[in-house]
Amino acid sequence: MASYPDSNTFMAELDPQDVLVMQIITGGLVLGVVFMMFVVFVLYATNPGAIEPPAAGAPELDPMYNILTALSVVAGFAASVLGQWLYTRKMSDHEATPGFIERMRTAIIMRIAPVEGAAFLGLVTLLIVTSDPFAGELLSSYPLLWLNLLPVCIMFLVAAREFPTRERIKAKYEASIFAAGH
Repeated sequence: MASYPDSNTFMAELDPQDVLVMQIITGGLVLGVVFMMFVVFVLYATNPGAIEPPAAGAPELDPMYNILTALSVVAGFAASVLGQWLYTRKMSDHEATPGFIERMRTAIIMRIAPVEGAAFLGLVTLLIVTSDPFAGELLSSYPLLWLNLLPVCIMFLVAAREFPTRERIKAKYEASIFAAGH
């Protein structure tokens, strides 16, 4: 069984570079989604729309959009649950890696990456919708298409909740050594 220093010793030995690396990893995972969201909104804003809107009012919604939206929303919630399960499992595996920081770094990636995948699915669905010549009319006539942003919101919440600070790392370290019985 591994021997862990008390939390004050751990914090005194915690390298600020380790904290920075975990913050960069978390920020990098979020930044990819932010850039993709920016591309989607720019394409939406610059889409000239239809030359002649359909005579019957709102354009017909391609069933693929509904399927992708449903998949996106379900994937967002499923990825959140899966990510939390992977995170908890990794953080409770005291013998898996030689050090707590390495284990926590891996756990953060395992927590955020599934939600990031669901967020990209939602954004790609919106990208497909915004490339439609009737994008403006589709999004205003079928506002449920905006549910594709739900996984993005979930990812932002997860990343904000898991963003590593010295205080959060200390709390997780204390919880880890308590769970290990030290």
